[in-house]
Formats: sequence, C-alpha cells, structure tokens
Amino acid sequence: MSAFAILPAALTGFRFTREQPRALLLWAGAALAVSLLDGAATVATGAQGAANRLRDMQLSGSPDAAVILDALPRLAPALAVSFVLNIGLGAVLLASVFRAELGVERRATVAFGTDERRMAMVLIALLVVQLIAAVPVGLMAGIAAAAAGGLTAPVLALSQAMLTVLTGVAMVRLALAPPAVVAGRTLGLAQSLRATRGRFWPLLGALAAAAGLAGVVALLADLIFSLLLQAALAGAGRHLDTAAKEAAALKAVLISQKEGWAAFFSPGVLAARVFGALLLALVLPILAGPVAAAYAAFGREELTPASAARPASPPAP
Repeated sequence: MSAFAILPAALTGFRFTREQPRALLLWAGAALAVSLLDGAATVATGAQGAANRLRDMQLSGSPDAAVILDALPRLAPALAVSFVLNIGLGAVLLASVFRAELGVERRATVAFGTDERRMAMVLIALLVVQLIAAVPVGLMAGIAAAAAGGLTAPVLALSQAMLTVLTGVAMVRLALAPPAVVAGRTLGLAQSLRATRGRFWPLLGALAAAAGLAGVVALLADLIFSLLLQAALAGAGRHLDTAAKEAAALKAVLISQKEGWAAFFSPGVLAARVFGALLLALVLPILAGPVAAAYAAFGREELTPASAARPASPPAP
C-alpha cells in the first residue's frame, strides 16, 4: 500500500494525457463514432424536434407538463438507442483509460470484451444508485411544493442541492469499482465502500482538484475552438470584429442541434462533434486519474483477490 496525496493524485490523469497522445486520439475516435451514430439515430427517428422543444422549455425555466408528455413518446426510440450507445461508450472508454493508467496494458486499446461488459454493469449499477437517491429527494420536494403552493425556486434549488450531495457522496464511496473491473476482474461495488471508509475526504479533495483542472482544460479547448472559428471566418474575408461575432453566433447554432440530415452532415455540426469527442478524450483521463491513484494506493488489496489480480505491463517504448 502506497501513500495517497491529494495533489499528486489529482495530477495523475493530466500527466498521462501529456505522455500518451496516441491514446487520446484513439479515445476521441471512439467517442466521435458513437456521437455520429447517436445523432443519426436521433435524426432517423424524427426525435430532434421534440428534443429541441424540451431544451427550449428547460431554458425558459417554465416546466410544461403538456410539452413533456407530448415529447416523451417521440423521444423514446432515440433515447433507448442513445442509452445503449452511451453506456457502451462509457464502458469501453473507462476500461481502456483504467487499463492504461494502472499499467495493465502497455498501449491503450479499444475493444468490447469481458472488462467492458463488467464496466457496463458497474455503470448501470451507479445509475440505479443515483435514481434511488432521487426518490427521497423527490418525495421531500413534493411535500415542500404542496406546502408552498407550488414548486417554487427555493424548493427547486434546495432539492437540487440535496440530490447533488447524496449522489456525490455515493459516487465517491463507489469510485473504486471501475478500476477494480480491469485490474481485479471484479465488480467491486461493496469492496469500494469498505476501501473508501475513512478516506472519503482525501479522495473527494483529489477528485475536486482534478475536476477543476479538467474545467480549465475545457475552457482552454473552447477558447481554441472559438479562435479557430474566428480564423476561418476571417480567412473567408470577414473583418476581425465581424468574424468574432459570427463565430459566437455559429457556436450557438452548433449547440442548437438543428433538424434533418442536411444539418447532420453540415461541416459546422460535424466540426462540433469532432471538438466534443476530442474534449471528452482530454477530460476523461484527467477525471479518472485520482481514482486510479486511489486504487493503487489503498484499493488494490481490498478490491483485488490475489487469484484475479493482473500484473502491470511495462511501459510502452
């Protein structure tokens, strides 16, 4: 068992991203492929219009039950496909990231084998935990809303805060299950609860520091993306000030998820999907780094039976 320090653990994934650029491209390629399949399913099922209406309702801050009830049947097929694709992508990427960061394999690989199937089970279990945490919060919000005569802003804010705390605590306590899948060949949910007992705050601190670092990376990536858009527009003959305004407008259009195959295949939307895939590939190993460091420091003995442990591979030349 090695010592676990917050700052070195938070920097584990960041160091990996600098040392393994090939792995980032591999993960970005997998994320882009799933993003394209997910988007194609949304367009093919005609669900984009309903999704846009739900997004507009959410941005307006005025929930409308009629809009929700009308949109759900239209969204159901696309949501089912999206759920399967994204659980699969999460399982593939997390298995690959933890194998690489824990030294289980010399070079990052992407596949869908035993590790990935177990990881998918862990991800679904974590989702079920979050849904269970939402039940008491929802009941309390309903009681408070009935007493206040409606779902007021303070009640909604308090409910969201309670849900964030409950799910946050649960996710930190269960955080060592994903690395146990690839290093110990076990689901590791109950073992993670035992391994993180008395170590919650150091692990939370490392995860918070890594999240802050990932946020900085995301902001810098967004800035670079904006500058590239400005450069492209300026190169097309726009004045620099005009190019900056048009770049901001174009980003808003890309986020709006326009309908139809023409929008799906437009260069701007495809560029946005590429950017999103690259950003995911950058941020994921940063966020996973503290978990890998915690597993190596105090989780391996608790979560990994000696008969199932995988030896670390030597680093790639």
